[in-house]
Parts: sequence; structure tokens; C-alpha cells
Amino acid sequence: LTSALGDEAVRWDETSKKIGEDMVLLIGDVFLGAACVSYYGAFTGTYRNEIVDHWVEEAKERKIPVSESFSLQSTLSFSNHNA
Repeated sequence: LTSALGDEAVRWDETSKKIGEDMVLLIGDVFLGAACVSYYGAFTGTYRNEIVDHWVEEAKERKIPVSESFSLQSTLSFSNHNA
């Protein structure tokens, strides 16, 4: 039991750090997510990737924190790998 609780404490510590890092990127990621939902429309997947890459670069130039590997799916969904 003690060992299991120790392992759980490590996992909680790692999760806490990840959440802190994600909070910094939240504004830019949600902004880009809204742009994707608004503008993707009938564009091809290739063009969608190009405009997202462009938006990410623009955000960085304007000092807006954004995930390096932004994706609409990861921004609008939650994956619980520990479930």
C-alpha cells in the first residue's frame, strides 16, 4: 500500500507540472482552435495544415503562447491515458 501511494504521488506531481505548462499555452491554443472551427470550412487537409502552421508562426511572432505542435483535436478533446 505504501509503495502504491508513493507511485501515485509521483504521478500526481507529474500531472500537476503538465497542467501548469498547459495553462500557459491555453490562451493561444484556444484562440487557434476557434480560428480552425471558424475557417477550416471546405479547405483540403493539406491547406488546413498550412494555415495552422502559418497561424502558429504568427502567434509566436506576436508573443502569444501556443503549443509547438498545435492540433485542433488535442485542443478540443481530453485523453485520459491513465483510465
